[in-house]
Amino acid sequence: MQIGEATFGEAIALPFPLQTAVAALHVYLGMEVPGGRAATAQEEKVLIWGAGGAVGGYAVQYAKSVGYTVIATASPRAAPHLKAIGASTVLDYKSPTIVNDLRALDPYAYFFTASGDPASQHAIADLLQPEGGKFASVLPGKDVELPSNVERIYDTFSSAAQKEGPVFEKFSKWWYGDYLPKAIRDRRIEPTAFEKRSGGLGAIQKAADEVLGGSLKAKLVLNPQE
Repeated sequence: MQIGEATFGEAIALPFPLQTAVAALHVYLGMEVPGGRAATAQEEKVLIWGAGGAVGGYAVQYAKSVGYTVIATASPRAAPHLKAIGASTVLDYKSPTIVNDLRALDPYAYFFTASGDPASQHAIADLLQPEGGKFASVLPGKDVELPSNVERIYDTFSSAAQKEGPVFEKFSKWWYGDYLPKAIRDRRIEPTAFEKRSGGLGAIQKAADEVLGGSLKAKLVLNPQE
């Protein structure tokens, strides 16, 4: 079964990480929607840390679609794919000179860590000095101490369209009525890789253990009726 150009499996695996990326950038950081940024606006850069995963890859694509130059960090093996979907520069997040390498490319309009780990939060906090600023993170980092002039924005980004309040209701209407249908139907977003497994309900626990244990990076699609 296909929905436009996206397969059924791709359509299932897409909304959760895509909403995480889009909500973090648009709702929480204030990035425009595609088509909402003036064509004459000056070139500005966005840093997506940990772009090799699903959320990071979608963040790269969203920022690029809005009209920003995207700088990403990821493992070297992910670089070709990330450049193909919109990143202008991809740097190795494990490089001992990563902060200096990223600082050489500043300034950045937005910062987002799609890995959320302490190293990424500290690195972004360093990049925000001396003026300070804010960044969005997929993890809260409760044990990560940041400078007083740095604000870490964390929330359940993936459920932004289900939250109450004028800002979230406006986002929900756009998300379900415009952006998500077009992303799936017209394949405006390149879906992340996923693995389809058989086994029905009996396979769910093993799959969950692999995902939570970090041994599996791809998204899984299981049919509980099998």
